[in-house]
Amino acid sequence: MNMTKSEINQGLWLVHGKELDNKKAQEAEQMLKKLANENFGKYEQLFDHTLIISVTVDKRQFEYKGVKINVVPHPQKPDTITLLFGTSVCTLHDHPEVNFMEMLQRNHDSVYAKVVIVEGEYLEVEASANYDHVTASEITAMIKEVADLGYLLRKQILK
Repeated sequence: MNMTKSEINQGLWLVHGKELDNKKAQEAEQMLKKLANENFGKYEQLFDHTLIISVTVDKRQFEYKGVKINVVPHPQKPDTITLLFGTSVCTLHDHPEVNFMEMLQRNHDSVYAKVVIVEGEYLEVEASANYDHVTASEITAMIKEVADLGYLLRKQILK
C-alpha cells in the first residue's frame, strides 16, 4: 500500500504519543464539510479525520481534482490540530522527463501550496495549516490552490 506524506506524517505523530483531540478534530471536520458544501459542492469522508474534497479545476471541461485533507495532531504542540492538504500529480518513475528544478521553482508561484516529492517517487502538491490560526477563507484558498496547482502540473506532465 502506497502512503502519502500526509499519511506517513500522521502515523509518525501518533507513534510519538500525540493523541488527537477528538472534540477539536470533529469541529475541524464539520467546518471542512461546511466549506466543501458551500464552495466546492462535493466531499467524501474517507476515514476518521480524513476527507476528500472534489474541486472544479476546469469548468469548460467539467474536470475535478481531489484534495485529501488529514486532520492530525500538531507534532510539537499538544492539543493543537493541524490540517494537511494534498493531491497527487504523478508517479515519477512513470515520468522520467520531469524537471525537478522546474517543479521546485513552482513553489515561488503559490502562497500556500508547495510541490513535494514523497518517498523519492511521488510528485504531490501539499499545504498545511494550524487549525487554531487559520480562517475559513484561508482554508478555502488553500484547498483551491492545492487543487489548481496539482491539476496544472498533471496536465503539463501528461500532455
